[in-house]
Amino acid sequence: MSQYAHEERDPIRCLIEDYETMVQSGHVRFLDAEDFDAIIEYYQQQDLAKDALNAVNYALAHYGYAAEFHIKKAVLLNALEMEEEALEHLQTAEYLDASNAQIFILKAEILATLGHEGKALAALERAQFVATEEQYADIYVAQATVYEASYSYDRAFQSLKNALVVQPNHAEALSRIWFVVELTEHFQESADLHMKLIDEAPYTPTVWYNLGHALFRLGDYEKAADSFEYAYVIDEKFKEAYYERAGALMELELYEKAIECLEEACKYAEPDALLYTRIGQCFEHLENYVDAESYYSDAIHLQPDFDEGYYRVGECLFKRKNWTSAKTAYEAAFRLDSKNALYLIALAETHYQIENYDTAYLFFQDACDMAPDECQHWIRLATFHMAMKDYDSAIEALDEAEMYNECSVMLRYCKVACLYQSGQRQAALILLQETLVEDEACHYKVLFDFAPELLRVDAVLDTINRMG
Repeated sequence: MSQYAHEERDPIRCLIEDYETMVQSGHVRFLDAEDFDAIIEYYQQQDLAKDALNAVNYALAHYGYAAEFHIKKAVLLNALEMEEEALEHLQTAEYLDASNAQIFILKAEILATLGHEGKALAALERAQFVATEEQYADIYVAQATVYEASYSYDRAFQSLKNALVVQPNHAEALSRIWFVVELTEHFQESADLHMKLIDEAPYTPTVWYNLGHALFRLGDYEKAADSFEYAYVIDEKFKEAYYERAGALMELELYEKAIECLEEACKYAEPDALLYTRIGQCFEHLENYVDAESYYSDAIHLQPDFDEGYYRVGECLFKRKNWTSAKTAYEAAFRLDSKNALYLIALAETHYQIENYDTAYLFFQDACDMAPDECQHWIRLATFHMAMKDYDSAIEALDEAEMYNECSVMLRYCKVACLYQSGQRQAALILLQETLVEDEACHYKVLFDFAPELLRVDAVLDTINRMG
C-alpha cells in the first residue's frame, strides 16, 4: 500500500477510525480539543447519541477545564432526557466561562421543560448581557420555548417573530413558527412577516412554505399554491411543499394539476401513505374510483395500519355501489381506530344500503353517542328515522342533538323537513319562520337536501321569500 493512501482518505473518517481503535483497546491517548470536537460532531450528525456522549467523557478527561465540552455534554444529556445532570454540567461551564451566552440559552430551555418559567426567563436575561449579535436570534427562540411550555402562545409567536427579524433564515425559528401560528391564528400577521422575510431570504424554502400556509388559512388558495411551488423549486426534495400545494390546488378544484404536482414529488422524495392518499383523493374527486382505490391500496401497502386508507377504499367501493366490499373496508378501518365516529357512520350507511336496518340504526346511534358534538351525525340518524317513517324518533334525536351542538340552525331545518313529512305542516312552517330569523348566513337551502319535495310547496317557498 502506498504510504500516501492514508492521507488521501477522508480525514474525518480517518480520525474516527483511529479513535474507535483506541476505544476498543481501552486507551484513548491525548487528542487535540479540535479532534475531540470533530469526533463528537460526527456522532451527533449520525444520531449516535451514546457514542457522542462517550466521546465527550473522554474529552472531559483531558480537558475538564474547557467549558465547551461541559456544554456539549449538557446538550447530549438533555437530548437523553437527563435534565438534572445536564444542568449540573451547565453550572460547571458557567464557573469556567460565564461570558458564553450558549450556557444560559440551553439552561433556559431545560428549565422551561421542567416547568421553571421564572428561572428560565432569568437565565435568558443573563444571556442577553453576554450574547453576540448573532446569538440574539437563539435567545428569542429559547424565549419562545419558555412561553410554549407555559402555553403563552401569543408571546411565543412574538419571540419567534423577533428571532426572524434578527436572522431571517434561522432554521429552528422557521420550522417552529407555523405551529404557533396555527394555535394563535395569527395568519395575516404571519403572511405579512414572511412576505418581508422573502425580501431578505428569497432562497430559503421554509419561508415560502410558511407563507403558503398562512395564505392557505386566509383562503387565498391560488397564491398559497404559488408559494408552495416556490418552496419546492428551491428544494426539489421538499416533499411537504408538494403535498400542501396539491391541497391548495384541490381547494381550487384543479385536481389534474394536483395529481401532476404529487406525481412530481414521487420523483424526488420517497412517497408515503399520506402522499398516495392525496393522489387518491384527487382521482376520487374526478370520479375515477378505480385509480383512486389503487392509490389508497398503495398507501395501505406502505403502512398496513393506515386506517384512513381502508376508509377511503371503502368510500370508492361505496360510490361504485359495491356495498359488501365497502363494508369490509370500513370494518378494517374501524378495527384500526375504534374511536372514529366517521367509520361508524360509514358502516351504518352501508348496512342501510343492504337493508340491514336494525344494524344500521345501531351504528348511527353509536356514532352520535361517540361524538355528540358532531351535528352531521345526528342529522344522518334523524334522516334514517325519517326514511323509516319513524318521525317521532327523528324529532327526538334532533332535540337531543341540540343539547350538544351549536349548529342548531342546521338541526332545525332538518326538523322542519321531518315535521312537514310527518303531516305537521303548520308546526313545520312556524319552526321554519323562527329558524329563518336566526339564520343570518341563509343556510335554508339545506332544507331541500333533507326534503327535495319542499321545493314544490308554495307555503314553504312563500315563507322563505317573505323572511328573506
